[in-house]
Amino acid sequence: MNPKISVCIIAKNEDKYIEDCIKSVLPISNEIIVLDTGSTDKTIEISSKYAKVYQSVWKDDFSKARNECISYAKGDWIINLSADERLTKECTNNLLKYLKSLDHIHSPIILYLKVLEQSNDNRFINSYLKDYIFNKGYGTKYIRQIHEYLVTNDEANTIRQTNTFLTIFHIGETRSQKELYDKKENYIKKINNLIGANPDKLDNYYYYRHLGDEYFETEQHDKSLEAYLLSYKLMIKIGFEKENIFYQSVVSRIVKELIFFQKDYQQALNYISEQFNLNPESPELLFYLGFCKNRLGENNLGLNFHKKALSLLDYNEINKPLIANLCVEIGRFSIIYDYEYGINYLLKAHNIFPESEPIIEHVIKYYLLRDDFLNALKFYNLISENNNFISNYNLSCEIFRYLEKQSHWEEQEISSIRNKIKTSI
Repeated sequence: MNPKISVCIIAKNEDKYIEDCIKSVLPISNEIIVLDTGSTDKTIEISSKYAKVYQSVWKDDFSKARNECISYAKGDWIINLSADERLTKECTNNLLKYLKSLDHIHSPIILYLKVLEQSNDNRFINSYLKDYIFNKGYGTKYIRQIHEYLVTNDEANTIRQTNTFLTIFHIGETRSQKELYDKKENYIKKINNLIGANPDKLDNYYYYRHLGDEYFETEQHDKSLEAYLLSYKLMIKIGFEKENIFYQSVVSRIVKELIFFQKDYQQALNYISEQFNLNPESPELLFYLGFCKNRLGENNLGLNFHKKALSLLDYNEINKPLIANLCVEIGRFSIIYDYEYGINYLLKAHNIFPESEPIIEHVIKYYLLRDDFLNALKFYNLISENNNFISNYNLSCEIFRYLEKQSHWEEQEISSIRNKIKTSI
């Protein structure tokens, strides 16, 4: 007999998103509960077609809202969602069987889902783990006013785990830039108020990580790294185990900041090594290791890390961003030794994300550096025909300058290329 599942959703003015959220869980849910906290749009009307709808006054506290929503649930397992989230098909196809396999465990269980954030053009722009699912009957509830998380009445025996198929889409990043920026700035103010006048208080480790996330999303990277490091230092003082999911999430964020924004590859390696010793088969860690080694001049070692990471990944929608990044890295850093090998990896990355301007730039620039003008023109024509032409003005001009120098091309061809560039910018 399959376990009964209650899906709990809190919402306010989410008529653009909530129906897709509900439809994503219909195949596995026994009941869907929506707690509306003051909608003035069609959220209640839409939700009522599928769910039990309760109304509540918003008290500026996410935990209170989620806990009230949970109080109406009757299922064996509770899934907590926001309106702009959807379970992936892989998750819904496997979840019931997975929960049934946990029937023999008589302890509180909290399951973490891998959140895949999507942008306006449906690219995956970020991923992280978050607690979404728990078994009822152990006093499990949310705490914290903002960036809430689950605790139980028996933390010592609580099992916290994840699985590769436990994934969820977060499409909140498709909102307008102004909506997002205002939301993030509001969160920054709230979190700083919660940290208050005692920044060294050990319990603030949690808020500092989320403060770092908000700074990251608003591209304030110096402040983001500072917040992550403060979270890390407080967790060290507390004595967090390195296997702890929250601890690992902070280390991962520090690594990303050091690599991609501070470009401090040596310091990043110190944090990567700490986690790599625990999980040497992690494709993500292998990617970071290879990335740093390449930029520190250890190209052979970097390529080996990246090839190993690629061999560990199944090709699917979730892994596509990491696979494309690995192909770019292998292509860029092997092309100096083996041109055909390197350019083929860049083209693999382009096939995964044909509209990615950075990948297009890499392909064309390496063709041009090699004086491989014929293939540069073929590739140029290909992306032009597919209406994927580069919008970057400087790159467009650079391509044209290289192509115009080739005396064996007819003036008619040059004019055709010039017109394409003019219409693309």
